[in-house]
Amino acid sequence: LTAAQVEALADAIVSPYGVLIRLAAYTGLRPCEFVALKVDRLDLLRGTVRVAEAAPEVAGHLEWGGVKTHEARTVRLPRSLAEELGAYLADRPHDRDDLVFTAPRGGPLRESKFVPGRFKPAIAVANEALAQLDPDGRPELLPGGLRLYDLRHTAASLMIRQGASIKAVQKQLGHATASITLDTYGHLFPDELEALAGRLEDARADALASLARTQRGPAVVPLREGAGQ
Repeated sequence: LTAAQVEALADAIVSPYGVLIRLAAYTGLRPCEFVALKVDRLDLLRGTVRVAEAAPEVAGHLEWGGVKTHEARTVRLPRSLAEELGAYLADRPHDRDDLVFTAPRGGPLRESKFVPGRFKPAIAVANEALAQLDPDGRPELLPGGLRLYDLRHTAASLMIRQGASIKAVQKQLGHATASITLDTYGHLFPDELEALAGRLEDARADALASLARTQRGPAVVPLREGAGQ
C-alpha cells in the first residue's frame, strides 16, 4: 500500500484499531509480533518498540514464546505514531505487562477472528470513502485480497521508497540476512540503477572538467639561473 492507502484503511477500521494498522504498516511488525506486544516494550519518548515476543496462531490456539534470535530487535516509530500510541494507552487502563492490543471484548487478539470481523470490513469501508474523492490524485482502491501480513510488506515498501538501504530494512524487519531482504524486496528498487547511472555521469563530468582545468592552466616559465642576483 501507499501511505495514503494506509491512512484510508486506518481511518476506516473500527476504533481503536487504526493505531494497530499504522503500527503494522510503518514498522513492519508481523501479526504474531504485534499480537504479543506488551506495554513495557514501548519507549514512546525515544520512539522505539522492542520486539522480543511472538504469539503465532496455530490451529486456533496462540502459541506464546520469544522470537528467533535474529528477529529480536528494536524498531523505530515515526514521531506522530509514537504520539498516537501514547494517546491510545492514556485512554485505557494498563500495566506494564498488559498487551498493547486486545480483542474487542478483551483478551488476546486472534488473527482468525480479527481479519473477518474488523480488517476485511474496513477494506470495503475505505474503498467506499476513496471512491468519493476527486479522481484527480486520488489513491488507488485497496485490493480486495489484501492480507493483514501485507502491512509488513507495506512497511518495507515505504522504507525503500524513502531511500532506506537493504541493511536498514533487514534490521527493521528482523531478517536473518540481507540476502533474504534483497530476495524478497529487491524488485522495489527498479529506479536505482537509472539514478546510479546519472550520478556516475555527474562524477565523470566533474572529473573531465577538473582535468581540463589542469591542462589549460597558466604556463610556467622557469627562472634563469642567476636571475635577479
